Amino acid sequence: MTITKGAITFEKQVPKAVVPRPEAARIMKAIVPMIAARRPWDEIGVEAGRLGVHARAGVDIRHDTGRTLDQLAHPGHAVKGLFAERLELYVTGKRTVRWHAKIQGGAEYGRHGKPEMYELEELLAMTPRQRVKAEKGYFVHELDWGVLMLAGPDGELCPWGVPYPMWDGVRLRLEQEAAVERSRGAALQKRDKKPLVGPHEWVVDNTRYAIVSNATHTYELRSRPSDAVGGWRTTPGRRLAVWRSSDHHQAVGTALADVAALLGDKAMPLTIHPGQQAPLGPSSVHDRLLQEAENARKEAASLLAQAEAIPTLALELTAKGLLQAAIQQYEHEPLLRRRADDLLLQAEALEVRAGEEVPTGLVEERIDLGPLAALAAGLMAYPAQAPYELADTAAGVLHNQRARVTDLGLAVELTGDVVLRRPDGSTGVVPFTATVPNRKRTGHDLDSSLFERVARLWFTAPTLVTFEELGQTIGWTADEARRKVGVLIGVRAGLPKNTELIERIPTQGLRSALLDCPLVEVRHAVWAALKPKESRIASYLTAEFRDHVVATYLDPALVWRDHWAGDTHVFRRRLVELCMASTDRHNGVSIDVAARALGVAENRILEWSRQHQVGRTNRAPAYPKTVERVTPFDRDGAHLAPDEKRVRVIRCPHRDCEGKKRGRDGGWCTVVLRVPETAKWAVLCPDCRRVPDADMRRVRFPDDYLIPWEGPRGFGTTNGGRSGDWMTVDGRQAPRTV
Repeated sequence: MTITKGAITFEKQVPKAVVPRPEAARIMKAIVPMIAARRPWDEIGVEAGRLGVHARAGVDIRHDTGRTLDQLAHPGHAVKGLFAERLELYVTGKRTVRWHAKIQGGAEYGRHGKPEMYELEELLAMTPRQRVKAEKGYFVHELDWGVLMLAGPDGELCPWGVPYPMWDGVRLRLEQEAAVERSRGAALQKRDKKPLVGPHEWVVDNTRYAIVSNATHTYELRSRPSDAVGGWRTTPGRRLAVWRSSDHHQAVGTALADVAALLGDKAMPLTIHPGQQAPLGPSSVHDRLLQEAENARKEAASLLAQAEAIPTLALELTAKGLLQAAIQQYEHEPLLRRRADDLLLQAEALEVRAGEEVPTGLVEERIDLGPLAALAAGLMAYPAQAPYELADTAAGVLHNQRARVTDLGLAVELTGDVVLRRPDGSTGVVPFTATVPNRKRTGHDLDSSLFERVARLWFTAPTLVTFEELGQTIGWTADEARRKVGVLIGVRAGLPKNTELIERIPTQGLRSALLDCPLVEVRHAVWAALKPKESRIASYLTAEFRDHVVATYLDPALVWRDHWAGDTHVFRRRLVELCMASTDRHNGVSIDVAARALGVAENRILEWSRQHQVGRTNRAPAYPKTVERVTPFDRDGAHLAPDEKRVRVIRCPHRDCEGKKRGRDGGWCTVVLRVPETAKWAVLCPDCRRVPDADMRRVRFPDDYLIPWEGPRGFGTTNGGRSGDWMTVDGRQAPRTV
């Protein structure tokens, strides 16, 4: 500690005993083997943070930010800096430091003696601010902080209980990585980072766009005026899209793998561009060998010219008093001549090989796909930060990376060029395209919420779109797409409890049924009711059918159980087919014969022909009869003979049914389907597509209702709530009646 008053400097020495922390041994034993094993630095930094290593606020180690290393954006960079600067301190307990001198020139020096002066190269490598402090030189001091010596695995005392070979491995790794260390910069630092680190910029109509990677696990698409100054951190502009780095790496890696596979199979054209420094070289083996021989002779001539100039250069150095430099030049002359002779021999050998080759004029494509395949595999292996070598490879292979928002803001389309170097100096360019989901939920540049945009795509699709297909279109999983649609209609779907939720569909059962509904007609009708301004989507439907669907799904009194199809319908459909196979359809079949044919109890046939069947605690619509009794009777009809207890298919009551015209024996309600909009009847007439109810004579259902849909619940087998391939009584497969 020094205090200066006027021309006098006072120095106060305070003795201080430094005691190493015992808990530091646990940290060293955990992370030093990871460094020696060359695990990724970010992984090591996260582990160190979990063990309680805090981040420094500045150059003073006595102060920290209160955050541990695992809470930093780049934990690997932080932990690597600690060991690179203090490895000797951790191993020996001693540290050599430099203190800037306070005086310069002929003044009296203190007890520390005369300061050392920095070399010119060291001063040139400093910033102007550092150079001002360093121009007076420095003092070298060795501080002994002490080290805790504990028994290692073999019982030998070693620093912190970590064997010396481990420390040697750490030192070797740091030295090797420091040997190829590059200059500092946002994208140039040698540390774990996102391999597609930006910014990647382009300008369109006075607007500058950029893909930036400021956050740890995301990429962003931003825009600002082209004349804006400053970096993207100081002048960020508008954020147009946000997507996860894991989605980005997986999508681009998959696209690059496809490109590599197609190029390997020669199934994709390669656009060739001449090199900027090398002309378009020879295309045959003969011409290429001659070109290599000529290049070798040119290089040999250059080396010989340098050797011839060495005596003159040595004389000039001697005249200037640089004897050592002159001697080095004389020693270097024979090396140059020997290298020139080797190149001449190599040129002669290449010319001999060229003479053995027959010029064919065929193009020899020699493109190394190794970097492209390695980049694709690396991107798919690392969801966020990756070793910096992967970023170097990406910078050399991927060019012109762009992004644009698509699908009403739901997805981000990534494009770019794969640039492959050819031996002749030219480059081959192949474009690639990938799609990732946009995670930005709101913003003044979006017309509606994320949930509404996803739901619009699902509800308004002109043809049937499953959640799997929708997810593939926008780059999401099927579960993510289903949740977004569910939130719009009122399913909480994992939202926080304090999130305001509008329940547009009144009951939970109807919401689940709507999400499970495979008919686009129902989706269009419901969407037109939820969004009256977009009612044109359902204009092709009849007004009566639209009103019936809307009244069904917006009825708060209707209770439904989850799935759209409320039953498997298997045995009911078999009973209907058995009745239609009877020679006298009006007289049907007896209950005992039907039970034996279907392999069920007679009580089942009685249930399926009863007017209503519902338990006391079930508030759902009663499952109506799907066949009717020829002679009406109550309960089990014990007063009737077995042959008098008969069932038949329900007759269509509508006089204008097409199945009854011109003497046709049609008009039977043979389509069994219990869904919310047919819950009161459960059957349809395939000829007029209406339910057996005179009050519903104007409501005609679309043709898709004639498909034998199955639900996951009920008496019989299940087909997961989609169209079923059910078997007839005699074992043959029933055709789809569409």
